[in-house]
Amino acid sequence: MKKLVASFLYILVLLALFTVGTYAWFFDQATNTDNIIQIGNLKLSADVSTGLEGFGSGEDAYYDLKAADLVDIKSATSSIFDFEGRVQPGDTMTRYVRIENVGTILMGYRFEIEVEEDYMGEYIEFTITPYSSLTGLPLGSAVTLKGDALALSGNLYRNELGLDQTEFDLIRIDLKISETITNDYNLTTVSESAFNFDLVITAWQADYPESEPQ
Repeated sequence: MKKLVASFLYILVLLALFTVGTYAWFFDQATNTDNIIQIGNLKLSADVSTGLEGFGSGEDAYYDLKAADLVDIKSATSSIFDFEGRVQPGDTMTRYVRIENVGTILMGYRFEIEVEEDYMGEYIEFTITPYSSLTGLPLGSAVTLKGDALALSGNLYRNELGLDQTEFDLIRIDLKISETITNDYNLTTVSESAFNFDLVITAWQADYPESEPQ
């Protein structure tokens, strides 16, 4: 009896294996491989010089910061507006700033003054003029703002449309001690009061205006 049962089970196993081996189900498949998502980066380069100069020739000619006295604002250890002493009415200083997108993301930015001490603020004038890298000439009208107005508005210059990778803007900044300053500032003793300010360049994702830091 045991042999009969064992034989019967063996036959069932063989039938099962045979049945599985002879099925031919239809199937189809689509595979899309190598999907890769890489993160970009947002990075600005900010340099300053006392002037512009031409580079290249013909169709490849362009204007950029004068290389002889180029300073990287990010790593600068001294102020870029340094009169090397005390000023007087009528004194001026000119600097050219290059703001470049050295990342991969379309970059919007703003260039602003953060006023720490507003002494003489209404007599400190900033004139801002965008320049063309193709011609080395002004791109538009200059805008003049006084120090005390800057303390309220904050923005010296802004580019909301954005710079693409390797693109750059050239901005001329003229700083002037106005001749209209009153004799009230002609003190009988030397004053330690000063107009103290920081230059700040802030970048954000131009495709997403809401990413602009406040």
